[in-house]
Amino acid sequence: MGKEKEIGLQYQKLVEYHLLKRGFVVNETLGDYSPYDLVIEKNGKMLRIQVRSTHWRMGGSHRGYKLQCTDGRRKNILTKDRCDFIIAVAGKEDLIYILPCELLNQKTIYLHPDKANYRTRKFGRNQNEKMRWEGFLNAWNLLE
Repeated sequence: MGKEKEIGLQYQKLVEYHLLKRGFVVNETLGDYSPYDLVIEKNGKMLRIQVRSTHWRMGGSHRGYKLQCTDGRRKNILTKDRCDFIIAVAGKEDLIYILPCELLNQKTIYLHPDKANYRTRKFGRNQNEKMRWEGFLNAWNLLE
């Protein structure tokens, strides 16, 4: 197994742990051909989850993490018809974003967990496009 696959599997297991701790039934997909890694269920609601991790720390004006929101071939954006949520682990294990695929409209997004004042903003689009995703940091309630 390549180093990249090994790291990806470690983070997938971390996400599975967090989901199980929150009372979800967790099922893994087999192989690498599916646009999602997990199918989760709680209270009769099923969701398709893609697990992603990013360690690509950006400098300059971005000062965040670069996250690919595409399928395995990196051509198609993960949209609602292919996956319900991306659960992204950024840098450290405690930086977990719950990103609804229906809001994704670009192949790459930037996560800025160091900007603590942005964590309290409302979900979804806001005027500052750079900080758009900070409301989704540890937003596990979106899966309920």
